[in-house]
Parts: sequence; structure tokens; C-alpha cells
Amino acid sequence: MSRSENVTLVRPATHRFGLGLVLRASWAIYRMRFLRFTLLALAAVLPPPLILTFFPIPQDLLLTSAEYWSTLLLSLALSAMAGAMSCLGVQQVLDHQPFSLRAAFTHAGSNCLALFATTIIVLGAFYLGLVVLVVPGLMMLCRYFVAGPVCVIERTGPLQSLKRSAELTKGFRWKLLILGLFLLLLQIAPRLAINFEEISNAFKGTGSTPDQASYLKYAATIAVDALSTGFAFVASAVAYFQLLRVKEGADVRQLTTVFD
Repeated sequence: MSRSENVTLVRPATHRFGLGLVLRASWAIYRMRFLRFTLLALAAVLPPPLILTFFPIPQDLLLTSAEYWSTLLLSLALSAMAGAMSCLGVQQVLDHQPFSLRAAFTHAGSNCLALFATTIIVLGAFYLGLVVLVVPGLMMLCRYFVAGPVCVIERTGPLQSLKRSAELTKGFRWKLLILGLFLLLLQIAPRLAINFEEISNAFKGTGSTPDQASYLKYAATIAVDALSTGFAFVASAVAYFQLLRVKEGADVRQLTTVFD
């Protein structure tokens, strides 16, 4: 399949929002710039577990440890930046431009505080909703599904990004819920499969000494995380651009140029 054929997956003749369309387009774009998207995801998922591996925190001090919370904040910041750069990369691909990591980093970095705040608010609302009654958390996931892409592409603040996401996702939230749960399953299921034995032993109360197989599983888990996270970044960006097209008839080449 040629590059132009891949891109047209996101630009159908009839304006509609379909999960199959979004997933096919996301896979096509991810494959086109596989190395760049995967490296961005790896930069987001690798540092935090490495830090906790070399500087372990006792389980009984985990939630009260400054190291744990600082690592968590670092993880969120890296994820927000990598997701933003991936979104800009998707825009570049759709606009038939080279995927410039430098340009993406410069643009995402110029709005990093708003982007980080948006990420904190969305994840906070999602997890709080899950803790309360589960359903409110899922509603937050649907409502603010494209808040990150809105923030980075339209250069809005956190509250404006949330409001804009709510407007764009209205009428399509059931589909976005399915998409979000699919992406979440795509990230969780391989990890459970790779580490099934360790998880089973933990539930039984038995531990095991790390060996070569454990380190190989650790490396496989990181690799799977990078692949699934990279695809999730691309899919959220594609969903945003497709919502723009369906709701407002926008063409990515008619959007405000972000690399001037």
C-alpha cells in the first residue's frame, strides 16, 4: 500500500466516525513512521521503571515516598510530551510532510505546562471516577478523550482543552469508550500474559528470585509497552482529526500551521 493510500484512510469521501476507520488509519500511519512513534513511546515508558529498578522503594513506604511521587510525575510529564509529539507527527503525516521530531519537540515544549496540567486533570478525573463508582470514570474517559490533542494542536489551556474535547466527542462517546477500552486492553493484556507466572506467585504469597528469564520478561514487557503506547498515541490523534472532519468538515491541511 502506498503512502497516499494510507493517508486517504483518514479522509473518506463521506464524513463519518467509525472505529474500524480510526483503527485502520492509526495502524497505517503507525507503520509509516514506526521507528519514530515507537522511540517516542519508549522515551515515555522506559525511564520510570528503570529509576524504580535501580532505586527501589520499600512497599510499606511506597505511597509516602517522595521518590515515588516524583517518579510518577516524571512518568506523566514524559507521557504527555511523547503523546503531544506523536500527535504532531500524525498531523505532519496527514499533511504529507516529513515527521520532524525536532519541530514536534519545539512545538510541544512551547505549551508543555498547559499540556501537563491537562494530562493531570484528565487522569485525575478518570481515576477518581473509577474509585467512586467506575461509571463516572468511564464517562470522563469518553468526554475528555481528545483533550491532549486539542491542547497541543489548537494551543489551548487546560480548561479550554477539556471544554473543546467535550464538544468534539459529543455524540460519539460510546464509540470512544469502546476505542479507549480497546487501547487499554491492548496495553494490559500482553503484560499480563508475559508476567503471568510472577502475578500468580504474588497472589499465592510466594516470591521468586530474579533470574535470566525474569530479566528477559522485564525487557519484553518494556518492548510491549512501547509498542502499545505508541499505537495508542497515534490512535488518539487520529480520533481527534477524524472528529474535526466529521463535526466541522476540517481538512488537516486547512488547520492552523503549527510549524511556522
